[in-house]
Amino acid sequence: MNRSFFTFLLLPGLASTPAFSQQGNPPKNWIRPAQSLTGPAGYVTLPSSEVTDLKNLSLGVHRFGVGFLYSWPHNVEYGFSFDLREITTSSVDQTRQAFSPNAKIRLLNSPKWGKVAAGFYRKTYYGVYEREIVSPSLTAEGGGSLTNFAGVNTGRGFAALVYNTSLSRYMAEVDGRSLQPSVGWRYMLASWIAMDVALTNMRDYNNKFENFSFGLTLLSGSPSR
Repeated sequence: MNRSFFTFLLLPGLASTPAFSQQGNPPKNWIRPAQSLTGPAGYVTLPSSEVTDLKNLSLGVHRFGVGFLYSWPHNVEYGFSFDLREITTSSVDQTRQAFSPNAKIRLLNSPKWGKVAAGFYRKTYYGVYEREIVSPSLTAEGGGSLTNFAGVNTGRGFAALVYNTSLSRYMAEVDGRSLQPSVGWRYMLASWIAMDVALTNMRDYNNKFENFSFGLTLLSGSPSR
């Protein structure tokens, strides 16, 4: 695990330098909402209070996961995601069940009181509260979710810390029920494309393939902030 983890930490230094670096800092709106591994706009696996920019289409590809999001009206996003491994030509029913809808609405967006959002993905319903604790770089998130699997409802809490720079987002999160930590790094290659590198479920580290995830989110349209 040590070799893989240290390689992960060194990846930001290996990223190519954007063309604008010769001319100054990037515009503030370069940091835009990108998709989590579970589908909605968010962090590594957790959703956040952010929603996709208004009238923007978002395409996320994270290892085997593919997601589409659209935002309209303001503060609302909706779409669907699926796992490529579950798509098959031999079973129409299995392929149909592979497609999972998701939606989110941001209920509060206040510099003073923080941000609140609620939504669902697959069979999980969640609520999140997010607030900046060190301006303008460090954000904390807390929330809870309820998942219905095989007729059984399972609740959990979760939390995340996010450190933002002009182009990067460093993410650390933990599942309160299983205490599984995940860490990730998001880098804006351009105002319309975000690259994610993540290590998930680090307590149950098996091999690079199971725990390591690489992905991209492509964004259409203009930033709405």
